[in-house]
Amino acid sequence: MRHISLIALGMLLVLAGCSENALPNCPESVAGRGPDVMMAVSCYNRGVEFSSNQQYRRAISEYSKAIHLDPKFYQAFNLRGEAYAKLKQYDRALQDYNTSVRINPRYSSGYEKRGLAYYDLKQYRRAIENFTQAIRVLPDNGGAFRNRGLAYEKPGNKDLAIRDFRTALRHRLRDKAALAGLKRLGANP
Repeated sequence: MRHISLIALGMLLVLAGCSENALPNCPESVAGRGPDVMMAVSCYNRGVEFSSNQQYRRAISEYSKAIHLDPKFYQAFNLRGEAYAKLKQYDRALQDYNTSVRINPRYSSGYEKRGLAYYDLKQYRRAIENFTQAIRVLPDNGGAFRNRGLAYEKPGNKDLAIRDFRTALRHRLRDKAALAGLKRLGANP
């Protein structure tokens, strides 16, 4: 049983961006939090499994349990937000993304997912702001460049969209959405 607990802790450390030798430098949401963290990781993992099977309501339930056990588990807020977005419950999704980046302002995925929610709501300026923040936090985030390119393209900012699609391809060589965006805009990769 101890072996399984150590594996779960290792998974949480990886999710939190910690190397196996960096426990003293890990976020407070991971280091020294006790058995609730193990239970939170277990709920989180079940949520990931439900999400991968498009069972978003069940995923939300598991992420909520993880959050209850560890209120600083920013990744659980982020993925619960994603599940809400899949159900088109954007107000709840945005609340979770906001909490995720409030807990960890260096979490690029939180900004990117929040940008995607704003994109789906056709709030392209807000989407661009969030994709830009995701890029500031993680400058080689090809997905954020692609998504910002899509958000620039909607209101007709062709040059900025082309620039971001090309940058996305430098980070993600086979990004089909970036390639399709360049093709739609009549630009070469």
